[in-house]
Amino acid sequence: MTEKMKDKVNTGSLAGSKKGTTVLLIAIGLVVGTAIYFFAVPPAQKSNGLELPPEQKKTPGELVVDQAREMLAGGQPQGAVELMRDYITAHPTDTTVRLKLAELYLMLGQVSPARKQIDETLTISPDNPQGLWMKGMLANTEGKDPTEYFTRAAGQAQAGPEIWGMYGLWLISRNNFDTAKVFLDKAIAAGSMDAKIYMAAGQLAFESDKYDDAISLLQRATQVNPEDPRAWAMLADAQKNVGKPIQAIRSLEQGLKVAQGPIRGNLFLQLGMACMACKQWPRAAEVFEQATQYSDVQLQAYQFAARSHYFAEQYDKAGDNIDRAWALAPGNPEVKKWLDMIDQKRPGKKKKTAQLKPISLFEPFPVKKETTPETP
Repeated sequence: MTEKMKDKVNTGSLAGSKKGTTVLLIAIGLVVGTAIYFFAVPPAQKSNGLELPPEQKKTPGELVVDQAREMLAGGQPQGAVELMRDYITAHPTDTTVRLKLAELYLMLGQVSPARKQIDETLTISPDNPQGLWMKGMLANTEGKDPTEYFTRAAGQAQAGPEIWGMYGLWLISRNNFDTAKVFLDKAIAAGSMDAKIYMAAGQLAFESDKYDDAISLLQRATQVNPEDPRAWAMLADAQKNVGKPIQAIRSLEQGLKVAQGPIRGNLFLQLGMACMACKQWPRAAEVFEQATQYSDVQLQAYQFAARSHYFAEQYDKAGDNIDRAWALAPGNPEVKKWLDMIDQKRPGKKKKTAQLKPISLFEPFPVKKETTPETP
């Protein structure tokens, strides 16, 4: 584990080791066993005012699914279920609609009818990649090993970028990084539009010291989903590690525009570090002080705010921040070191040495005069 990659897990920056990669990916929501995406609304087809060519025209099943989506969006989930169920009764071999219905059941928390639709799909089409993947999802949520189903699903030529990408993420969770890279690359080559895939591939490239590749992949992640602050943070971390702190500052500023919640503290902390790398001491201090509002990074934020003020020769402000750091971590040797350094600079805090008047060896000690009691 290299120094440049320590202490970065769960902050949206690049993780510190391949074990750290697993933690990071789980932290950003890549829990494969609960992922449902088949019912997501696909990109709109554009006809430019012309009739769609035959190969792009929607099938009756696709039209039913579109109508079910509209009903679901309109707050009619049961109506969507009944619509799809009626369609399946009339078209029992349409596995695509069966799996959409299964996913809808899972979204509604109805596991048994979902399992029935998945099993019937695999009876009709044993190698259906979506059916196999969803069967693995159910196994995983029930504490069973989904390896067989996930591997079979990803091994199908028609699996597509979604399943290949999800399989790559699942392999990372099992520390199988080499094979994970193969499937992440396959998903990207097939046109994946999932930012998490590019983030994971960028992570692996970074840990293989392929920094240019990492930056390229993470830039793509921010293009696919500019609303994910973790993608911006990971990109900034890669830029900072190749000596481009100005670019890192810009990326972190973009991340802060979209970030909500505690992750903002980590972004402020990283932004402050990037400003320090550029020797922008006053701005770094200001940014670190913003980070002090977030409890998970508060101690570090006070320490680095103190250092930034110190380098900006703002010793009173440096003292205020290091005092707060000391209050949070009394006895911390690093805080104590900076506390002593700052105390030597800030007014009114310098340690004073008692001044003793020298005594001459040639001068007699003062003699206390004896007094005679008054005679009454």
